[in-house]
Amino acid sequence: MSTTTQERLGFHFQIEVWPETAAMPATQFTRAFEDFAAEQDFLVHGTPLQGCIEGRDRDISLTDQVNLVDWLVNQPTVRAVLVSPLTGALDDPGRWEEGTLRVPVLDMRVIAVCLLHRLGHLRPLQYIEILGGYMRRVH
Repeated sequence: MSTTTQERLGFHFQIEVWPETAAMPATQFTRAFEDFAAEQDFLVHGTPLQGCIEGRDRDISLTDQVNLVDWLVNQPTVRAVLVSPLTGALDDPGRWEEGTLRVPVLDMRVIAVCLLHRLGHLRPLQYIEILGGYMRRVH
């Protein structure tokens, strides 16, 4: 990756889709994801299902990350979303060791948090904290 990727804040992501997702909805999701990323001025490195995101000419903020997660949980093909904490080392895939936030779309907490966020009752940090924060794996 480029030097600018190392200097800007961004995050890693991974999207789990429902196993029975057919080719047509998967293609529609890919197009919708690319459109959303372009609207948000995100640079996506990797695939629409796994990679890293940085801002085109700016650092990514926690608000950007929460907006992406909130958008993803409303997509019919998405089963769960995993995101890393914000980092400046986007070229290091080992950053998953710093923790992940796993957001299963059918979890009642997720449904409630998304609704409260959309109504403007939660700040991005509260959104992340209520969903459990970035958890590290125990080996």
